[in-house]
Amino acid sequence: MNCDNMTEDQLHCELEKKLSGNKLSLVLDDVWNNQSQWEFLLKPFMSVRQGSKISLLRASNII
Repeated sequence: MNCDNMTEDQLHCELEKKLSGNKLSLVLDDVWNNQSQWEFLLKPFMSVRQGSKISLLRASNII
């Protein structure tokens, strides 16, 4: 499947089909702080199996 010509919605749909019912562990590093983008990004992951883990790592300028 060539994803280069797909819209974001089509990519979401395909990703959700692949993830549906599967258990996964996902680590996202250097994430941003934008609520609307997070909701869009995580939408396909809502159909994964119970027990899946998603870890978010965020850099901070405060030391």
